[in-house]
Amino acid sequence: MHGCVDSSTIQVKTCGADFYAPNSFTPNVLADQFNSYWKPVGEGLFEFDCTIFDRWGKSIFTFDESSLGWDGNSNGSPAPIGVYLWKMDMISEDFSGKRSFEGRVMLVR
Repeated sequence: MHGCVDSSTIQVKTCGADFYAPNSFTPNVLADQFNSYWKPVGEGLFEFDCTIFDRWGKSIFTFDESSLGWDGNSNGSPAPIGVYLWKMDMISEDFSGKRSFEGRVMLVR
């Protein structure tokens, strides 16, 4: 207004991690290694532990960030087709604290 000019800069810092946990996977359906493992993926995941539970709440598989993920097996045998629960405890790259997430994944053969 009246010929005045102003400017400002805002720096936005995101905290935590952005990740995606697929809602289904097809382990070794075609033996092609596509979609053969289930694992949350994303940016900012520094460290995590993930546990897969059957529909009765029994822990059937646990893995961490260094693993390929869940291969659809339970105790060395193929797990039945169905919905499984997962819980992930993670620490993000900015070390903003430990956070927990949970959800469901459908195993399809």
